[in-house]
Amino acid sequence: MGAQTFFVRYRSCFLIAVIVLLALFYLSDDVRRLVLQTEPRVLTVRDQITCATDRFTPELLSARSTSGVPIRVLVHFQEKPSADGVIFFSENGVLLQPTSWIFDYMVGDTDLAHLCFLATVSGVTKVDIGE
Repeated sequence: MGAQTFFVRYRSCFLIAVIVLLALFYLSDDVRRLVLQTEPRVLTVRDQITCATDRFTPELLSARSTSGVPIRVLVHFQEKPSADGVIFFSENGVLLQPTSWIFDYMVGDTDLAHLCFLATVSGVTKVDIGE
């Protein structure tokens, strides 16, 4: 009987405590993101391309990117592309930096839509993330 009297006497305090705890739980950042999903999910490159990925490194495939945002890539070649080759790549959405040739690769910028083009060019041996 004593416990029942205690809860009856202090029920408004318990109600306020429960409301405060629920409010804190709801307002915490982790729970708000989980419940409301206010932050958009950024997909990986692997999630967004549909072409063969055998020439892409695991680092490039796991990089997070959104469509239309440039990606810095290291394009590995069998041999150094000519000036006409660099123009060919730029016409197809891959802006190579001709002065960046080191060993067997060149630095370039492209977006998700043009990564599949790199996978089809016969002189390209590997594509890696450049950041």
